[in-house]
Amino acid sequence: MNILYGKLNIGEFSGVKIINELKEKVKNEKLVLIDCPPGTSCSTVAAVEESDFSIVVAEPTPFGVSDLKMVVEMLKKMNKKFGVVINKAGLGNGEIYNYLKNNNIRLLEEIPFNEEIAKLYSNGQLFFGKCGIYSQKFQNIIMKIKNQGKWDVDEAE
Repeated sequence: MNILYGKLNIGEFSGVKIINELKEKVKNEKLVLIDCPPGTSCSTVAAVEESDFSIVVAEPTPFGVSDLKMVVEMLKKMNKKFGVVINKAGLGNGEIYNYLKNNNIRLLEEIPFNEEIAKLYSNGQLFFGKCGIYSQKFQNIIMKIKNQGKWDVDEAE
């Protein structure tokens, strides 16, 4: 697995150019995951415009639900397939779950709030590989998408 990234310099207004350059570098790859900023910015639109499926990550807070609603509206207008992962599950209230249910939006997975992960992030570290239970959750996300017939990816990948 290769990880490519771009760097938005101080004073630059948009990451669209970076995203488009990175997409050009991976255009022949079968599976590409693009992490994009929250919300409905131009960078987010550029990241998902050619996607087959979007995984929307949202937090169960009032701000998270508000942001989720905007992203869902954008994806629907773009006619994109998507599902939701709730990050920091267990915080906030049930509003996000009600929204998903009332709008028939697929919940792919819940990632519970974890103080260990928060400490790793605060030190600039990634938690993947350090908190083993989460690798199964990420595999579950891929399996749920595959089982919906919305993503054709080989097991080996």
